[in-house]
Amino acid sequence: MIENFEKLKKIKLLALDFDGVLTPAKVIVSANGEESVVCSHRDGQGIESIRKAGVPVVVISGQRSLYVEKRCNKMGIDFFQNIKDKPACLLAYLKEKHPSVAIEDVCFVGDDASDLAVMNIVGAPIAVADGTEEVKQRALLVTNRNGGEGAVREVCDIIIKAKSSDIDNHAFLKILITGTGERATEEVRMIAKNIAAVFGRNGDIILTNGGPNGVPEAAAPGANEAGGHSVAYTFMPGRTTEYTKTKEIKSFPDYEQRNAYLCSDSDVAIFFQGGLGTATKFFTLLHRLVHINGELMKKGFPSLQRPKLMIVHSSFAPNDLIKCQELFGRNFKPEHFAAVHFADTAEEIIKIVDGWRGKDKTLTPEDFLL
Repeated sequence: MIENFEKLKKIKLLALDFDGVLTPAKVIVSANGEESVVCSHRDGQGIESIRKAGVPVVVISGQRSLYVEKRCNKMGIDFFQNIKDKPACLLAYLKEKHPSVAIEDVCFVGDDASDLAVMNIVGAPIAVADGTEEVKQRALLVTNRNGGEGAVREVCDIIIKAKSSDIDNHAFLKILITGTGERATEEVRMIAKNIAAVFGRNGDIILTNGGPNGVPEAAAPGANEAGGHSVAYTFMPGRTTEYTKTKEIKSFPDYEQRNAYLCSDSDVAIFFQGGLGTATKFFTLLHRLVHINGELMKKGFPSLQRPKLMIVHSSFAPNDLIKCQELFGRNFKPEHFAAVHFADTAEEIIKIVDGWRGKDKTLTPEDFLL
């Protein structure tokens, strides 16, 4: 759930939309036309707790209603209503009331399209569970609870936990585990499940391409059963967490965008037995890593993306340059081969990842789901 401790640790102000965030995304209308809403007592307690922790809270609402005023006054927080330009309102508020708070140190919780502009400028944009897909795709994280049903309390608890934690964010990784679906052997499925369990138990987030069988179907439950978090990236409508076996789904309009975000979001990519789809993700990452970043660095420019680790299991490609050239074509060059780590077992994969992040350790049988 917590995708970026470093950003959450730095939060100095929490800003909230009201309708759909502090209330469910619906309005109760009486017989005489009067509107009312329901608010969560737990959200109020969360706001009280985070304010005691030194983080002020402000509501910026696009609507105007008496219930916004009454609820915010009761909680003792600043509020703005009928705001059409939320970024401008937030920036003006910071300048006037909190001049020492930078915009990147603000967390904003939203649920709908009217929140996207302000979510684009803050350091920690968060979406409620029942927010729109475009808002959830923009978010740093998505709550487990819906708006008005404890989502704000959840955000407050996460920020408080992050700010009081001494956990190093760099110890946590987003790890893509990818490979074939129906054609995956039982051995490949077991290795994918075992490494996902070890990484999930460590706090890493497991990313998959969201299939119902094979490598993604094995990896997601491996992370979940170990108490970790898994995210399915899919371009097919109608996919559910039951279908993908994951705790969270990110949906994209087409195959190309799905693959682009998978490659961009992952810190580590592990490739198992697979076909054209697996090869597409493999060469997308390899091209960025070796060619684009390499050429930029030669010219004195910074790379376009953070360092990434690529690991190929022997079920996908052999640990031999000549055989890889036979498999992928003669354009697969020595510099490509040198950028990739090869492994035969779950233990080898885990040692490569932990060594890359500077956390090598001796594995025991208890590390695996056997």
